[in-house]
Amino acid sequence: MHKVFTAMKAFIIHDGKVLLLRESTKYKDGANAGKFDVVGGRVEPGQRFDESLLREIKEETGLTVTLGKPFFVNEWRPTVRGEQWQIIGTFFECFADTD
Repeated sequence: MHKVFTAMKAFIIHDGKVLLLRESTKYKDGANAGKFDVVGGRVEPGQRFDESLLREIKEETGLTVTLGKPFFVNEWRPTVRGEQWQIIGTFFECFADTD
């Protein structure tokens, strides 16, 4: 049986650059430990997608951003802790308000 999640991902743009982070090897739900990715995470049940993405950005980077438009939707199917997951992700263009 698959677990299905919805995720939001942010391409944070500042001065023509996109922010990439390396996923921690200590993150228990991680499927990309040690690899680079854009900021983002799963939407919590009952939470709005935009609030979820802004929360993830603040938690992971401390940045304040302006959300732009979504530009891509995709899915990936990692195995996490022996479970098969299906994650449907929407990718947003975001603009850093701070340095």
